[in-house]
Amino acid sequence: MTNATGPSAQGPQAGTEIAPRTSSSVQPAGRQKAAAYALYGASACLFLVAAMHGAGYVAASIAVKNSGLSPFFQNAFRALWLGFSLQALVIGGILLIAAMRPRSVSRAVLILCGLLPLISGALLALYLESVVGSLALVAAAALIVAGAALRGSASEPLRG
Repeated sequence: MTNATGPSAQGPQAGTEIAPRTSSSVQPAGRQKAAAYALYGASACLFLVAAMHGAGYVAASIAVKNSGLSPFFQNAFRALWLGFSLQALVIGGILLIAAMRPRSVSRAVLILCGLLPLISGALLALYLESVVGSLALVAAAALIVAGAALRGSASEPLRG
């Protein structure tokens, strides 16, 4: 009868144990990729909103000119119209940068960027009953929040 005390009977040598592969060791790269896709989607939604809104500027400007409003309110309307389109473009650009370079934009900034389209979408739905615009803005906000949530905590190192 032999005694099974050699290295093969004892399993791995001391200090060479292999940790089991868990789903959390694979997850960060997948989460980062999903976060980037969510931010790309939100950026696309906001670029679409900016293009649609900007395309309506000439017609809206003519309507305001013929409305009988004082020049102050006519100019205020035009400024707000262009400002909203530019706001959507700038936020879309920030999201595009955040998707391409995850460390460049913090989660807090992403959440703040998500609040603007969420509030705008709610106001459009409430006052103008604009279904397409409201849905695009709320979809962008939801994708921004999803992208921020999938990125992980700010102190957690990014992998993959």
